Amino acid sequence: MEIDWLNDLDAIRHCVDLGMLVLIWLVQLTIYPGFAHLRTEAFPRWHESYMNRIGFVVGPLMLTQPFLIGLQLWLEANLLHFASAALVGLAWLATAVFSVPAHRSLQKSGFDAAVIRRLVLTNWIRTAAWTGVFLLGLGS
Repeated sequence: MEIDWLNDLDAIRHCVDLGMLVLIWLVQLTIYPGFAHLRTEAFPRWHESYMNRIGFVVGPLMLTQPFLIGLQLWLEANLLHFASAALVGLAWLATAVFSVPAHRSLQKSGFDAAVIRRLVLTNWIRTAAWTGVFLLGLGS
């Protein structure tokens, strides 16, 4: 049985990209807006629990995706892979600049409607980027 590395890599990447797509849209449409509906006194404990658990889902996907795209670039550099890498970079940048500081603020200060609104608004950058990565992956 012959292994077709590029097709196998594409299939694995499609799975990871789909996981990020589903996750980011759940976060954007349900999880982050839901923060605003938590009781103020319950928010710190709930947010801490959320942050401790979401990493088990987000972490492997966020680490695997750039590794796979990097491998694709190394094996077959093309415009779709470069564009995917750029969008993943944008998503990581938005995570570092907007999402992580907002979550730190919420963890430190508790419920803050303005921070939650900013988190939802700035998360559109990551939502658009990871949606684009998924769509680009369909073309490879």
